[in-house]
Amino acid sequence: MEPQLPDFWAPMMMQAQLMPGDDRLHDRNSFWLDAVARLDPGSSRLQAQDAMNGAIRSVAEDYLGAKQDVRVVLTGGAFLGRPDVRSQVNSLAFLVLAPVAMILLIACANVANLSLARAAGKQREMGVRLSLGASGRRIVRQSLTESLLIAMFSGAIGLVLARFLPAMLISLLQPPYEQPFTVDIGVDGRVLAYTVLLSLLTAIVFGLVPALRAAKTNPSLSMKDPIAAFARVGRRSGPISLLVAAEISVCLVLLLGAGLLIRALNRAQTIDIGFETKNVLSVSLDLNVHGYDDRSAAEFNRRLTERLEALPEVQSSSVVSLVPLGGVSRAVPASNNAETHLSASVGYWVVSPTYFSTLGIPIVRGRSFDEQDTRQGRSVAIINEAMARQFWPGQDPLGKQLRPGPPSVPFVEVVGVARNTRGARLWEADQPYLYLPLLQTTDGPPVQTEQLGMKLVVRTKGNPDVVSPMVLRTIRTIDPNVKPTIITLEKSAGRWLWFSQVGATLSSTLGLIGLLLASAGIYGLMAYSVEQRTHELGIRMALGADRNAILKLIVGQGLRITLWGMGIGLGVAVALTRTIAAMLYGVKPTDAPTFAAVVSVLTVVALAAAYVPARRAAKGDPIAALRCE
Repeated sequence: MEPQLPDFWAPMMMQAQLMPGDDRLHDRNSFWLDAVARLDPGSSRLQAQDAMNGAIRSVAEDYLGAKQDVRVVLTGGAFLGRPDVRSQVNSLAFLVLAPVAMILLIACANVANLSLARAAGKQREMGVRLSLGASGRRIVRQSLTESLLIAMFSGAIGLVLARFLPAMLISLLQPPYEQPFTVDIGVDGRVLAYTVLLSLLTAIVFGLVPALRAAKTNPSLSMKDPIAAFARVGRRSGPISLLVAAEISVCLVLLLGAGLLIRALNRAQTIDIGFETKNVLSVSLDLNVHGYDDRSAAEFNRRLTERLEALPEVQSSSVVSLVPLGGVSRAVPASNNAETHLSASVGYWVVSPTYFSTLGIPIVRGRSFDEQDTRQGRSVAIINEAMARQFWPGQDPLGKQLRPGPPSVPFVEVVGVARNTRGARLWEADQPYLYLPLLQTTDGPPVQTEQLGMKLVVRTKGNPDVVSPMVLRTIRTIDPNVKPTIITLEKSAGRWLWFSQVGATLSSTLGLIGLLLASAGIYGLMAYSVEQRTHELGIRMALGADRNAILKLIVGQGLRITLWGMGIGLGVAVALTRTIAAMLYGVKPTDAPTFAAVVSVLTVVALAAAYVPARRAAKGDPIAALRCE
């Protein structure tokens, strides 16, 4: 749903006149209105909600004819106040903000590691300051001031980039084949305050540990050997190791999300949707806004299909209530008349007899609709394979009876079973669907006689983009005022790949950035560890340890930290990847090949990052290392 500005306002009682054939005001099963109210001064939202819930129960019972659990939910008077819209926006915001927050954590962890390593190099300076009377608080303030300067400088760069990057992001997020949308993402006071607070918070949280360690420096020892002094403050590089393990965990989650989305995108591009989209045009007419009623709309659709099929470039055409993969679905409570008395909500389509041949949907059992079904108003239906398995498991559904609606609707006979297809959305696989014939008579259920909201699907013999202007000219020869929307079915299906493409692109980019930062963190940790253990490594080599042993020692330390980080990251990833399950198109959130590939890549990168300082340490001179003591 998108926020739209109305062109005009009309009284609610004109709904049937503005939408002929769709009288929602007298349909007790149609829930389509939102109420807007202003609270009295001094009243809270919860008080108003309780009062309305008490009053609506009796109204709902009288109106619906039975006891219904109807509740009122009051939300703020804003576009995002609607729960359904807010959930959609929250999902998109989570998909964008979660990886960015993870990258921020990795970057902050790297800065903290660099600060710790830098503090090791400033031990002599800190020792001099403490010897001259500087207090520990002053040392902490100095270190935090440096962290704050770095954070604020980085925040300033981020604000500058925020002037240009949003336009690039909006350009990337533009869905294909749609009217471009614009979003005002500017830098205002709130963004400025958010940036300043975030910079201060990261500086304090990730700069505090190096500052406290610098304040615990032993002045006399640091004047003699600064490396030994810093090592005694924390002989084991525990904080740095924890930060690096956290980096690896976050990086693993990012890479797994990227890998799953890429796998899902590849799968979606080759997925069998059950019908042929190539060389098919989708035509939306909106005849109701041009003064048509059901009778005149039926005549318009009949003349249009006849003229289109007379074109040598058109193979066939069909009238349909909903275009496949159009994002809109309609459901009806269907029930069988067997002993099980199964009842379930199923999607339904109202189609003309040529629908299945136009889209290339095979009828696996029975027959398709014919002209006698539509002209005489026969009570027949075609179901898909999923509905046949659900309503008549292990039985032949042909000849069975089902009721497509409430008890007032008569039973219809199943005359055919169509192959399963994707319905309104690409990720909807093996959903039960029911097909009803579009009746050419005025007698029959309104859902099968209504012609105003119908659309056309046209199969062309060649390039549909070439035939599209011909279709437009044919429509204008019948009524010049009708302005149809024409799009190829391939492009319509491609819309569903857009979100996966955006998610895969963003997550892959952020995952690679996270991988580079994590490898830099491992390298920094190993370099810092080698510097701390210079004397120890010199003694080991002097006592006979060869270079391979030193290499294994340092690389093993990096590998242990990597395995710890990956172990934590796998647990987090199993929980978080389920949030994107709807976009995976059949790929499991715990897809084993993706997990194995990401773990392997991260392990190789971690080993490579640890190998460089380990190789340098293995090539060191033991005599020079012992002189450092």
